[in-house]
Amino acid sequence: MRIFGRLFGYVARQKARLGLAFALALSAGLLELARPWPVKVVVDYVLAGQPAPAWLAALAEVLPVIAHISPIVADLSPILLELLGIGP
Repeated sequence: MRIFGRLFGYVARQKARLGLAFALALSAGLLELARPWPVKVVVDYVLAGQPAPAWLAALAEVLPVIAHISPIVADLSPILLELLGIGP
């Protein structure tokens, strides 16, 4: 039991870094689960010619903004991880 108490002391000091690492891992997992979704949209609404639902039309208006932000986040994420000491 003393070993866990000692280990918890080390972990408690790194709460922010561990929280960020957990959040990044969780978001990576969610993005990985969403990978087949664009293919479904293309097959259903482009190739099959079905009308797009309202939420998809609204998303299509927001996507150009996301396309401009995503390279910035991709460039900054290794720098942020390195500053936090999580990177390679």
